[in-house]
Amino acid sequence: PTLSTGGRAIIFSTPNGKNFFYQLWAGADTGEYEEGKVGLHCKGVGQNKFHGIKLPWYVHPERDEKYAENMKAQLGEERFRREIECEFIFSTKL
Repeated sequence: PTLSTGGRAIIFSTPNGKNFFYQLWAGADTGEYEEGKVGLHCKGVGQNKFHGIKLPWYVHPERDEKYAENMKAQLGEERFRREIECEFIFSTKL
């Protein structure tokens, strides 16, 4: 309702399962990304009229492979992929 008469919103989160944020991202992801931008910018807007942008660790100018290795050691593989590489991971466990 806040944006029903216009305006803009910036919504950001860590990918964590098929939740509301996943639904927003899936509706914004066009599957094609613009060249020459910081991060991964979807070309155009998605079905939900949002413009998707992913900002994984490597777009930060002060982050290098050593940073990634340290974070992976601290967080573990799955959490690193989700929180640092911006990857949606869905559990197959029941």
